Amino acid sequence: MLAGTLAAVGLLVATANGSLVLYGRPIGTDFSSFWTAGRMALAGQAPQTYDWNAHFEIQRQTHGTDMFFPWSYPPTFLLVASGFALLPYLPALLVWQATTLIAAAATLRNILPGPRALLVGVSFPAVLVCLGHGQTGFLTAALLTGGILALPTREVLAGILFGLLAYKPQFGLLLPFVLAAGGYWRAIGAAAASVLASVVLTLAVWGWPVWQAFIDWLPLTRTIAFEAGDTGFEKFQSAFAWVRLGVDR
Repeated sequence: MLAGTLAAVGLLVATANGSLVLYGRPIGTDFSSFWTAGRMALAGQAPQTYDWNAHFEIQRQTHGTDMFFPWSYPPTFLLVASGFALLPYLPALLVWQATTLIAAAATLRNILPGPRALLVGVSFPAVLVCLGHGQTGFLTAALLTGGILALPTREVLAGILFGLLAYKPQFGLLLPFVLAAGGYWRAIGAAAASVLASVVLTLAVWGWPVWQAFIDWLPLTRTIAFEAGDTGFEKFQSAFAWVRLGVDR
């Protein structure tokens, strides 16, 4: 699997033309939506990032392709996207992939020290999916497992890491119950404070219109991504996607 992953990533790089790859897809397909949203936010168009028509137009101008990768993350993640959008596209993608993969690998080494565990971890098929699409999987894994590792001795730090996961709101449905069951009240407080601080920061930078735009476009995101599956269930590493793939077939 590791050899296959390296070969596949090598093929992507070897066939790239500017920021494009075979079949008109930008390298790091999902990351292209992050970077484009960040560029729009830096240009004072943060609410328009949730307007798929406006987002598509900027994405097409950047990559010269009609293949669209929409932006649907909460405005808190727009803070991260804006930071990476300060760089040109390909350097930004390289930094994103490298830093998040290293962070995920570091948490894995803390769980299972030794080169063999790390080799198995980086050979996992989802690694190729994340590298191929520039997804948030590495970052999510690093924050979630980092929080779990810190929980016994550094509860507040663990809560902050859990709070930074707010760009994946579905984790908010499970983590509070797990933390409450373990009596980790300081972690719950730190997580809530972390989420609140990031929301306040987005309001200070872009105001309420960006949150209103996010809320207004949620029904379309639900319909396209989770009901119709037009973004591709094969990219979701979850039981939900596994069941939907089986049903659709």
